[in-house]
Amino acid sequence: MIGRVSTAFETYCGRIFNSATYTEYYDGNGHSNLYLDQYPVTSITSINDDTSWLWTSSTLIPSASYRIQDKRMVVYNGNFSNPGIQSVKVVYVAGYTDIPEDLRQSCVEESARKFKHRTDFDETAKTMGDGSATFQELDILPQTKRILNSYRMQAVM
Repeated sequence: MIGRVSTAFETYCGRIFNSATYTEYYDGNGHSNLYLDQYPVTSITSINDDTSWLWTSSTLIPSASYRIQDKRMVVYNGNFSNPGIQSVKVVYVAGYTDIPEDLRQSCVEESARKFKHRTDFDETAKTMGDGSATFQELDILPQTKRILNSYRMQAVM
């Protein structure tokens, strides 16, 4: 149940919470910054800028030439190739090694609620005489949505 709720949270937020290593490719845009898909970024393993997609040591950008800003953006003291379709390869680690307490608590609460209602098919009231029933929406609770909204993937232009 917790796994399903965790997956629903990640789907709702458009991101993965647990720390993992990612390899992503970006278009070189002639600018000096890139917004990475996952966050918070905890480390960058390598960045290559290579319009031929060979990713050799000669296209490796030295780590002293860039830094992480705002836990999501790479700031480079040069400019990425322009034009460069998928010419920038970034290998990095992002996500939480310790899931924030508010997310964990919300997951426990949502899992408990879903477990409690596992056999009533979202039924909140039943009238025995006529057989009518009232059903509730078992979507994510409003208080959970408020917490999740602070972790939702924000579009970057």
